Amino acid sequence: MVGDIYVSYLPQTAHRSITRSRWFTRGWTFQEGYLPPRRLYFTETAVLFICNQSQEYEGFQRCIAKSDARLLEGTLNPHALGAIGDESSGTIGIMRSLKKYSARKLSHDGDALYAMLSVLKYHHAKDQSIGIMWDIPYRIASTEHRFICIVWRHPSIAIRRGKYSSWSTLGWNGSVQFTDVHHQFELSVKDADSLSDHFRAGVENGHLSENSRYLGITVKVYRFLVVNLVRPRLLRTLHLGLSEQETPYLVLLVGSATGNGDRFKFYVRLHWDMAPPDNCDSTEVTCAITHDQDLNYLSMMVIQDHGTHYERIGCATANPSYYGMRIMKGAGFDEITSTTKTIQTLSATYSPDFYWLSLEDGVEEDLAWIRDAEPVTITLG
Repeated sequence: MVGDIYVSYLPQTAHRSITRSRWFTRGWTFQEGYLPPRRLYFTETAVLFICNQSQEYEGFQRCIAKSDARLLEGTLNPHALGAIGDESSGTIGIMRSLKKYSARKLSHDGDALYAMLSVLKYHHAKDQSIGIMWDIPYRIASTEHRFICIVWRHPSIAIRRGKYSSWSTLGWNGSVQFTDVHHQFELSVKDADSLSDHFRAGVENGHLSENSRYLGITVKVYRFLVVNLVRPRLLRTLHLGLSEQETPYLVLLVGSATGNGDRFKFYVRLHWDMAPPDNCDSTEVTCAITHDQDLNYLSMMVIQDHGTHYERIGCATANPSYYGMRIMKGAGFDEITSTTKTIQTLSATYSPDFYWLSLEDGVEEDLAWIRDAEPVTITLG
């Protein structure tokens, strides 16, 4: 009591206590919360019981909102969150789980698969039309949409786990974000056939079958210039992805692989998996490209040659439906402000030549040279 004012302490809910605990950050505890039909949590201020139908709470605050369970998303089975529809299971459910799991911490990198394995088996048992290689779901049973979910990115630099494949999220210590299932990597008939033995073994044995470190995929392969772009100093109000911080972009030439002399270029935001190696020329990078028929959607996996196979080291995706993933059309980036590991950092002078615009439509005519290129089969490791 302070004067005539009564002051009382209202502790945080048990849900918030759990999300702020060390338990919630550990990799092995992910499946502890995800798989059991009933869960009992003890916190400093309350006891919380959650099953797949309801939740009960005993503490200083007796009334809780059903939405509070959403705070525990990422450690609860979707049924406990009242989730329905496509987001609670199947391929989407696996990708959502992997996104949450990838933010967890492990003491030993070798545990990355085993700390998640029971959750993967749970989803596979619910829908055996889905195959899973390492942690990556794929579907080859449908003749209309055969795909494997290797289109994902790191929001920040990650650390490589050498025990696992680079195309698997297990191969990296760092958070991942998946592209939606409709824009995942489309498997050719040849690609699907190469996965059929793995898929058949998993179904017949009733569990996830032996994983291969290598994955054969059919793609278009090109080398693209990489640049870092910074916002022109005199354009303080300019947004559209440019800032005072260096931001990496792939540069796509208009009209052909060598350009047509046009001053405009296309830029696609690049997300490195790891910092560009010191011992390689990073002025240009090799990309494995997939796209839809109209070139509305582009996926460019940055790959590094390891002799017998390639490993991914970055990813760039272009999708006009998402503001942060659109292709940018630009011109006037002529001022070199610095160079790091052979990658130039470019800015633009404040002049009529400067141009920077987000494209809401496809670029089928300007990038037809990508669509018309012959695909090749490469091996990812």
